[in-house]
Amino acid sequence: MRRSTDLLDLTGEWELDKELSESMYAHMKALGCDEIAALASEKLQVTMQIIQTDKLMSVWQQSQLGMVHRTLYLDRATPEKSSQGDRSVTVEVKATEMIVKTTFEHGCLVDTRTVREENDQEVLNSELMLSMDGVGPLKTTRIYRKLGEPNKEVTQAPDDLVATQCGLSIWNTHKSSGHMETRRSKS
Repeated sequence: MRRSTDLLDLTGEWELDKELSESMYAHMKALGCDEIAALASEKLQVTMQIIQTDKLMSVWQQSQLGMVHRTLYLDRATPEKSSQGDRSVTVEVKATEMIVKTTFEHGCLVDTRTVREENDQEVLNSELMLSMDGVGPLKTTRIYRKLGEPNKEVTQAPDDLVATQCGLSIWNTHKSSGHMETRRSKS
């Protein structure tokens, strides 16, 4: 079910414009990533598939490392569990912007997303503001270009296929609790 309101809808396939985007190196280091991982983040070709409804936003993020799937509630906080600890994600959707706030034990990450037209193409501006104990705030801007509608081969892939492609961690919703949890693939 697509959104029927005048609120910002990010449904589509989006590709990172690496030339116009700022480096994620400082963010990665602040979040505790080692030097190799922080440097590797600079080389990734990132594509996002987003499906947004009135109550949920599902995001499939792909890179050379694999695929991560995440579903966030739009009408209440989404609790998540990961190897870095528990966190809570809230999404506020307005007519011209979406604010995704992730709060974790030692800080928070606020992602303010806006869309503009540029040369007959939609461009997503993602402004990340990271504040942590003893660090920040760190601001990074990422630019994505809309390629079209979400790729059904990705958005309809079974969870096991996503886990196999990823080889790392994926987000999966437990229907009974509504919690998000990290799990390792068996590949």
